[in-house]
Amino acid sequence: MKTLLRVAYRGLVRMYPASFRSEFGEEMLWIFDEELARGRMGVTPLFTDAARSIVVRRLQPPSERFAARGYYVEIEPALPAQKVAQALMFTLYMGALPGALVVMWLLRLFHR
Repeated sequence: MKTLLRVAYRGLVRMYPASFRSEFGEEMLWIFDEELARGRMGVTPLFTDAARSIVVRRLQPPSERFAARGYYVEIEPALPAQKVAQALMFTLYMGALPGALVVMWLLRLFHR
């Protein structure tokens, strides 16, 4: 079960922009491993925070990610294909992950 949770969380980390992932990805996985090692299954807040953060970072135009607030920023007229594909993958991932966890829980429940 711990291995599946780590794979799922690593999948979420891979959805971050490459620049963010290269700077913080390993640290995020380390924190996740530490929480798993404690054995309290307190990783749900890490999943929800990562999912929320991914959505926020993906919705921000690249020019706003590092620009100071209050400056004029030109808005892109169309969504790039990569953002649309990543949004679809995120939607599929977030829909499949809870289903997979429920199936694993049910299998574990009935095989006792």
